[in-house]
Amino acid sequence: MIKEESIENLRVDYALRNDDEYKVFIEAKRPSEDISNHEKQLLQYSFSKGVGLGLLTNGITWWFYLPIEKGEWSSRRFYEIDLFKQEVEEIVAKFINLLSKDNIYSNNAQNYALKLFQKKYEKGKIEKSFVAVWNRLITEPNSLLVDITCTGN
Repeated sequence: MIKEESIENLRVDYALRNDDEYKVFIEAKRPSEDISNHEKQLLQYSFSKGVGLGLLTNGITWWFYLPIEKGEWSSRRFYEIDLFKQEVEEIVAKFINLLSKDNIYSNNAQNYALKLFQKKYEKGKIEKSFVAVWNRLITEPNSLLVDITCTGN
């Protein structure tokens, strides 16, 4: 682990790497800071170096990113840990899966992150579809539903 790694006139707080290959960039802020103000900074650093995982934290909230995925910066966040809201076992399991040395070096962390990202993406698609269907049902009544309601059958 390298603290305050210089990257082309920029400084990332921590860089985890295997030999000369950067694996994870971490931006660590004070607990009182709103980490959303630093999201773009972390993702630009990570994207510019092709780093697979990014982490932004204020010590309480931990946001995990796949910086080289497509889409808006915020859509690249695939997981969040909140030390005050989640169970200890869940937190520990995620930290091990995403940040243990062995998992980072073997790319298991990256593969696990991609699975979490895909799961989040699929969940978002389902939620958007449900909202669209629901809105259509309440704004464009289906004649079959109207008939059933009116006849009491």
